[in-house]
Amino acid sequence: MKRFLIICGNHVETKYEFEEFVQNKEEYITSVNYDELSVELGNEKYIFTDLNNLKSFSKMKFDEYAIGKLLFRRHSLEELEMLLDSWRR
Repeated sequence: MKRFLIICGNHVETKYEFEEFVQNKEEYITSVNYDELSVELGNEKYIFTDLNNLKSFSKMKFDEYAIGKLLFRRHSLEELEMLLDSWRR
């Protein structure tokens, strides 16, 4: 199964982006876990987290990651790259 991490700014934004994702992909979803904020679409799993919980995912392997729309609007690409570099260490 491919795993994707969606990084959002805070818990409220994470919940908002998660719910928006669920609504937009509703017909393709095979499983939703509202407690873990994760969605499965066939052989793909999308996990949503905020910056405060990012370190808890540092040892997990993900095929790709994405920055949430609201977080992306507030920070420059350079700032986000620095954030991701520190997370990967």
